[in-house]
Amino acid sequence: MKQSKYSLLNTADEKLGWAAERMMGMQEDADVTPEIIADYAWLRDDEIEGECVEMWPFLIGQEGVEEAIAKFANDERWPVRVMANLTQYMLSISNGDPEQFSWGNENRDRRVLSEWLTQYRDKDPDPTEP
Repeated sequence: MKQSKYSLLNTADEKLGWAAERMMGMQEDADVTPEIIADYAWLRDDEIEGECVEMWPFLIGQEGVEEAIAKFANDERWPVRVMANLTQYMLSISNGDPEQFSWGNENRDRRVLSEWLTQYRDKDPDPTEP
């Protein structure tokens, strides 16, 4: 199994900062993709969810996680804001199990994340989408 960079970072702020960098990298990739390739010309829900799910186990019980999330939850950059808000939501519904949101665990919680993202896009739409 490939080691995640999240395991090498110490604080919640560092982990969320790394996630913010990755989200902006995904946004940059989407920005240079022609709109004719519609599935990849915008930041996709599975990319947002995937980043949060990867980071998730490394935030459980992390000191200062609420403060770090709050800092990123109002970021002017939409990809960072949605990532932080989804992470905050995941904390609010967490049962503390690092596998709760894992890709191989197709359960109610994964569907809940998708539904949350749909609702989030309605109230705070991605400014790059048509």
